[in-house]
Amino acid sequence: MSISFANVTKSVYSGLTPVQDRLYLIEDTGELLFNGKAYNGDDGTRDWLCFTNTYEGTNTVKITLSNNATAPSLEYSTDGENWTTLTFSSTESATISLENGGKVFFRGDNPNYEYGQWSETYGDMLVQFVLGQPSPCTGSVLSLFAKDCKYSGRVKINNLFAGCKIQTAPKMPNNDTVQSYDYYATFKNCAYLLSAPELPAKTVGANSYKEMFYGCGALKYAPELPATTLDVNCYDGMFQNCQSLIAPPSVLPAKSVPNYAYRKMFYNCFYLPVAPRILASSVGTRGCESMFNTCAYLASAPELPALSLAQGSYSNMFQNCVSMVNAMPILPATTLYVSTYNQMFDNCSNLKSVPLLKATTLANSSCWRMFNNCSTLEEVPYNMLPATTVAEWCYQGMFRNCYVLKNCPDLPATTLAEGCYQEMFGGAGVEKCCALPATTLAASCYRQMFQWCPNITEAPTLSATTGVTDCYREMFTHSVNLRKASFALTSLGSNSCRDMFKECSVLSYVQVAFTDWNSANNGTYYWLSSAPNNANCVFVCPSTLDTSTRGVSTVPSSWTVTANAIAPSVDNSQAFTFINGPSNVVITAGDDPVLILVPNGGVTINAASACKGTSTWFVAYREVEIYNPSGQTITAGSNITFVDNFTDSRYYRCVIRWSMSSEFLYSKARLYIIEKM
Repeated sequence: MSISFANVTKSVYSGLTPVQDRLYLIEDTGELLFNGKAYNGDDGTRDWLCFTNTYEGTNTVKITLSNNATAPSLEYSTDGENWTTLTFSSTESATISLENGGKVFFRGDNPNYEYGQWSETYGDMLVQFVLGQPSPCTGSVLSLFAKDCKYSGRVKINNLFAGCKIQTAPKMPNNDTVQSYDYYATFKNCAYLLSAPELPAKTVGANSYKEMFYGCGALKYAPELPATTLDVNCYDGMFQNCQSLIAPPSVLPAKSVPNYAYRKMFYNCFYLPVAPRILASSVGTRGCESMFNTCAYLASAPELPALSLAQGSYSNMFQNCVSMVNAMPILPATTLYVSTYNQMFDNCSNLKSVPLLKATTLANSSCWRMFNNCSTLEEVPYNMLPATTVAEWCYQGMFRNCYVLKNCPDLPATTLAEGCYQEMFGGAGVEKCCALPATTLAASCYRQMFQWCPNITEAPTLSATTGVTDCYREMFTHSVNLRKASFALTSLGSNSCRDMFKECSVLSYVQVAFTDWNSANNGTYYWLSSAPNNANCVFVCPSTLDTSTRGVSTVPSSWTVTANAIAPSVDNSQAFTFINGPSNVVITAGDDPVLILVPNGGVTINAASACKGTSTWFVAYREVEIYNPSGQTITAGSNITFVDNFTDSRYYRCVIRWSMSSEFLYSKARLYIIEKM
């Protein structure tokens, strides 16, 4: 049956319901009309690829060929009835002009044709649509493979609309499988694209959706991605630089993420507020690298349940997410590889919480600068880093420039690796250094670890005895409030302590155990540069260490050097026995007064028996200028422990008084003095 619209009465027109373009439904009979002709749904005319000119003036459509690409066999129509074969030169088709409201349809029989080709000789050989002005694109890409749109073969259309000014995307095949490179960069840099097509495939090949919507700056809503079987690079950069994207797929259901599969998937989606759920239990090499990098509005990180990771799996994943406040509560993988968490949260300047890391097996640079520049992070769990074996550069710069971070996590490793803690807290706000129990050092292991930390007043106990190359180099450089440091090295390696305390402008006490400066290898080169230089500054060292040559690479010229602690000025004529920082002191009857330098961690005094007739000891703390009589008593045979629990970092003394009888406690007491310096 053929009906001309010109022959249809107004009453019939009133019963027509538009379905699509020039397709109408006759309500009384249920018949479909297309261009005035009966339509039975078999000729596929509704799905021809179509461009409609919505621009006020004239618009143009053409197809370009690059790098010797072979032209497809296509025809076009501006009315859906009369078709013209599209002619091509060596580089492009004839240009089709459309007035405002005009349409052009494309169709052709091109089974297995590749609209994106590649050759060793020419490289990318592309067939691409070009629009003069922004306009919608409708219909289906299947009409480019079969005139009737009934085509079930491979659809390879990589770069087909790249850079095109389309505002809407045509329909894609309803296939369960997409092969390698099929949709690679199909809509790349379509700056006016407002809507994306459905992508129902369950199995996607290597690079199949790579950069598909890259640079689509107007796109707000991403399609769901139900694929559960992925291949390498399949979603790599898929929505990269879609700065208007506000709705990602709700979930990424694949359990296994191959190498590079989610790499840069949402990179620089500036306004993206939420992330999709990620269900992967394993992530391959760089599988999620930079996945959400520079998503400036992303407020929280999704949970990452994967137990099996690889090199760079999550590297740079949330880097520059400056609105992120909360990270996931836990990263459950126990084995890391090279760069697995490298810069994962770097420059997340509003991050308030960090995950617990369950990793006990580390690799080179596995957590390199993981929280670098997280400038509002205030606190981290003490147990967040349980690994007892470290790897080269594994924690390097991990909390670098975390300006308000108050505490350090525990670092239980006793054997270190090259650069493992280098810069770890450089520029951080930590107030007290964590314990460093390692006894076996490695090159650069503590290098710059606490440099530029303005709130640290006392260095941690450094128990290792054998120095190696650069082990303490620049460790506290520019930590301007550091006042006291001591360490147990008995030998120095090349540059072991070079610049260690450089620019520590109030440092006044250093205790060492080495007996040779190793000057030939710059063991302590410039280590006390810019330290104060006066007699109140104390350098405690073995008597066999040559301190005759003074300077910033040994001992500043005016410092007081002693093999023991220095007795303070007291109103007492008794001689003092000097005990230099033991962890336990036993005082028995008849002992002379003792001056004890309290080491980091405290000192225990054991009143083994009554001393010179008294059975009671009175213990008090006093500052240099002010005596505070409050304290406690201990009886003979009991212990009292002094610990580093003073409320500020000024110079303190702990005074033990004893007397012949309690009534003379204050008037005839002799002093046992423990000095906290």
